[in-house]
Amino acid sequence: MGKNILIYFGVTLMVLLILPAILVKGCKGPTFPNDLDLTYENIKINVYFHKEDKLKEMELEEYIVGVVAGEMPARFDIEALKAQAVIARTYAVTRMRLFGGSGYSGYPGADICDDYRHSQHYLTPTEAKSNWPFWQRSIYWRKIVEAVYSTKGEIITYQGKPIDALYHSTCGGATENSEEVFTYAIPYLRGVTCLYCKDSPRFTQKVTYTKTGFINILEGEGLQRVVGAREIDMGIVSKTNSDRITYFRIGDKIFRGTDVRLLFKLNSARFTYNYDGANIVFNVVGYGHGVGMCQYGANGLAKKGYNYKDIINYYYTDVELENLHNYLSIQE
Repeated sequence: MGKNILIYFGVTLMVLLILPAILVKGCKGPTFPNDLDLTYENIKINVYFHKEDKLKEMELEEYIVGVVAGEMPARFDIEALKAQAVIARTYAVTRMRLFGGSGYSGYPGADICDDYRHSQHYLTPTEAKSNWPFWQRSIYWRKIVEAVYSTKGEIITYQGKPIDALYHSTCGGATENSEEVFTYAIPYLRGVTCLYCKDSPRFTQKVTYTKTGFINILEGEGLQRVVGAREIDMGIVSKTNSDRITYFRIGDKIFRGTDVRLLFKLNSARFTYNYDGANIVFNVVGYGHGVGMCQYGANGLAKKGYNYKDIINYYYTDVELENLHNYLSIQE
């Protein structure tokens, strides 16, 4: 009798402890060993790191995790992060030599670099987590990894080819046709109305210069005769339908709006100006060049129930999502 009880107890214990472990092991849900087990068909990308002055070969998906961490706030909705992952992957693929891209000219053998001024901003896990509250670090990191893992291998194509997937922080109410900013027309980079980025901390900006400070900047550009009888001799020459300045005159020189933006450290070329006593005040709307996906707009759309595919199709015209493996097979 006692022996039977012991056998029964032993079998019951095995069922309670071992069977759940077997069932859990057999589940096919996403796993994240070492946080970054995201290889996809062994596709590698060569990334040049400026601070280290070093070229590193990385798994493509590992690189995309670092880009999403660097380019989009981790607090954003998961569908916005997924859209960013697909866009970042597409942006990288169009530049990779493996896929016929020209690579990064700043370093031999590099496909891309980690500097947002040339490529996409990349953060290591340590760098990314240092930007977040310590109690959110694990949650945010796994959220980004999930966004990349769940869209693994997906890219955006137009007529069968990966697109130049441009994006920016805050459009300020409407994105822009590519030719209005970069001079060349691209059929999938068409401007759209975007009313979803108003919660961006950079939706508006005010930049004030004294007349002396303003003139000092212009003198550095070799400009003369910029001061009229009472005010700076300048004015808007032309602008887009969404009010981004395409050409702006200062004195006897015509500037592109994008150049004025850089010259006076404005968040975008969507600006007006006025005089406040002896000061010149720029009132700016939006942040970034305004072409392609608006990141804060993407988050606004996600909050309204749009999934990442909806978001991508909202900002890019007549595009399709394809699997990178299929595209690689076509290339071969």
